[in-house]
Amino acid sequence: MLVQLRTRFEAYRLYLLMEFGIGVCLGMAFATVVVYRVEDAHLSPLDLVLLGTVLETAYFVLQLPTGVLADAVSRRLSIVVGIAVLGGAFVMEGLLPFFLGIAAAQVVCALGFALVTGAQEAWIADEVGQKGLTRVYLRGSQAGLVGTLLGTVMSAGVATIGHHLPLIFAGAALVVIAGLLFLTMPETRRADAAGEADPDTKAAEPKGMWRNAMDSLGTVARLIRTGPGVLVVLTVVLVIGVWHESLDRLWGAHFLENYSFPDLLGLNSVAWFSVMSFGATLFGLGATQVVNKYVDDATASRTTLRMLFVLITLLMGTTFLFAFAGAFYLALVAYWAAMALRPSYAPLLNAWLMERTTERARATMLSAKDMFDSTGQFAGGPVVGYVGSAVSLRAALATAAAALAPALALLGYAMSRRVAQPAEPAAPHPEGRTGLEVGQ
Repeated sequence: MLVQLRTRFEAYRLYLLMEFGIGVCLGMAFATVVVYRVEDAHLSPLDLVLLGTVLETAYFVLQLPTGVLADAVSRRLSIVVGIAVLGGAFVMEGLLPFFLGIAAAQVVCALGFALVTGAQEAWIADEVGQKGLTRVYLRGSQAGLVGTLLGTVMSAGVATIGHHLPLIFAGAALVVIAGLLFLTMPETRRADAAGEADPDTKAAEPKGMWRNAMDSLGTVARLIRTGPGVLVVLTVVLVIGVWHESLDRLWGAHFLENYSFPDLLGLNSVAWFSVMSFGATLFGLGATQVVNKYVDDATASRTTLRMLFVLITLLMGTTFLFAFAGAFYLALVAYWAAMALRPSYAPLLNAWLMERTTERARATMLSAKDMFDSTGQFAGGPVVGYVGSAVSLRAALATAAAALAPALALLGYAMSRRVAQPAEPAAPHPEGRTGLEVGQ
């Protein structure tokens, strides 16, 4: 038992280190990527949104197959390959400063994200067990945010040499991380499954993989059809996708077009974007800590929808303020507030869905969630982008804020119908273990 607890704690620690390392790379790549795309690649507001549409369309197509593959074959392998592919995509974008080149890089990026997301959360759920899972996800989010802070600072220095260099350095670092994970990352679930398998069935392994894949798809389809609140929550994810796609693609252009950067300590536009990204990440770290403080895993099923309702209400208000703020510093505060709240809802959603999904279908369920998110992004993003080009960026951001209203209505409906309880008890951990309490 002590060996099992130590193994799970080591997996948890590796999960935090992985989140931190990926956070460093994402912070480095994304802190100044808007400057690279606007000033080096000369992309318009519509171009920026169309990049997101390309990314999300490819992500939508790839997400479910990669999730099923992770469940049927190996979540560990899916994560390792995905991180390496993501690194290659960053290098590709940094070397191709024009729309078609960056768009092609987005397709590769989508494959990397599709391989990692879902598989990563499902892997750690298997390794540490069900109990304390919400806190595990929140701690992982915080580790990623701390890494993003460091990456943002690094990006500011590197981008002064060349706007494309943060992408190239971050991509190379991700490939190194993938290699280290290949050497050190455990996979208890896969090992247990192999131990239970008949040693004479190696020739029939593809057939077994196909059967596992179909079982995962069937489980998720049944839960979406009949699970209390699952379809409602997935539809909320779709609506949120419209909002964050619009904000991701337009916030930088909004600052560049509608505000003059203050002459503070000699900061240029690249340095200001690093400051803005740093502040957003720092406040996001604080927001997740507040959410973590009030999360009680024993009552998470009853409180998650209520917490989501509050978070989305605040997101709507801060986005409206960001759209119509007349002064730079007011817009900065509103942007920081919206971005600070953003990292808090994904861990809640993931844990809520994991409580309602059997162990073998976890990555597939999270892939289904991300497909709803992608649908919102590639369906709503171009509409908001068109508003930005035809009317104004302020109108486009206000449209994105208004898009959150249906999410509030759906959550209100879900709470009134009391669908917050799990549809079925969570599958017990192997050998009757309830999991390791971590991240307290």
